[in-house]
Amino acid sequence: MRLLPGPNPLARAGDRLVGALFGLVWVVAAIGMPVAGAVGTRTHDRLSDLSDQQTATTVPARAVLLADSPTSDSSTIGAGHERTPVPATWRAPDGTPRRGEVEAGNDLAAGAAVPVWLNQSGEPVPEPLTSGDALLGAAGAGLGTWLALVATATGCGATAHVVVRRAHLRAWEREWARVEPSWRGG
Repeated sequence: MRLLPGPNPLARAGDRLVGALFGLVWVVAAIGMPVAGAVGTRTHDRLSDLSDQQTATTVPARAVLLADSPTSDSSTIGAGHERTPVPATWRAPDGTPRRGEVEAGNDLAAGAAVPVWLNQSGEPVPEPLTSGDALLGAAGAGLGTWLALVATATGCGATAHVVVRRAHLRAWEREWARVEPSWRGG
């Protein structure tokens, strides 16, 4: 299908409409790039600020497991990468000993040291976002925005194409019903 049928005398108004709508898809794709870039930039700024805040309010530490961590089930996808709560001890930022559960990988023996992140009161918290996490989040947000714009525009164009095609087929049926009896000689 040509984008625009041009001066073809057989082209119908619907053909020109569908061509124009698919041309609009290209326009949306082009305009969507800076929009997606702005979304990605805003997301990166927000995630970078969150990363800075988390890094400023957490400290890395080592916890010693008081029990064996669960054994991994090697029959599952990603086996060995699971993290489960395990009893452990660690020292808070002020040096006081603490005891509780920390997230640890599977197949670790009691007495193993595992890295943890602590908040200012000495409680385990998730690892802070890194600059790489912020970059990946921003790239995903920008790309997702652009794909959503293009998919929406393409869906609208494809829907219009289906509607126009059905209208053309109904028009052909009506015209054929009017002309066909004269072709049979009746």
